[in-house]
Amino acid sequence: MQAPASTMAELLRVHLARELKFFLEVMPCARCGRGPLAVRAARAAGKGPTDELPVSVRTHCRSCNAQRTFHVEWIKRAADQPSEVVDLAQWVGLYFLYADQIGKAQTPGESRAAARRAAQCLAEALKFYGPDEMPPESAFRKEQSLAAFRNNPANFARTRLRDLQAMLPVAADAGQAEQSDDRPDARKAWWKLW
Repeated sequence: MQAPASTMAELLRVHLARELKFFLEVMPCARCGRGPLAVRAARAAGKGPTDELPVSVRTHCRSCNAQRTFHVEWIKRAADQPSEVVDLAQWVGLYFLYADQIGKAQTPGESRAAARRAAQCLAEALKFYGPDEMPPESAFRKEQSLAAFRNNPANFARTRLRDLQAMLPVAADAGQAEQSDDRPDARKAWWKLW
């Protein structure tokens, strides 16, 4: 017998911890429709077939405090493959969220961090494009995302995203950071300060 849908953990196939953080920023609350979701607790499960630790992540909505659980399965994917959990419109929305924070930051460090996150979002968004200027409709996994694309396809033209990328005050090659392993359980060498 299955547990009610509200208590079942949803499976997320995630490449990096950063991708999970971005997902929680764009995932609306199932109860109130707002968010964002915040991690309440995370617990490692037994080792999976790839020797990576799957994680059970309990979250709560920052608006209504509703709880939700996700089972995170770490996957390996090529650096140029798009996310399985955040779609193209969500990456673009995150870009605008972080780009807005650049000018509102209290310190230069906060401004650089927001610019870096904005650049990472655009780099992730550009992974959905094939050889064409416009992305395929399959890049929009949520109904709201697909509606945004159909209503304003020019907002999702590759050229537009590259223009936004060029205006950022950081190197547009934010995808290089993806090559590092930023999972919570990853060990970094003590001498690498940055």
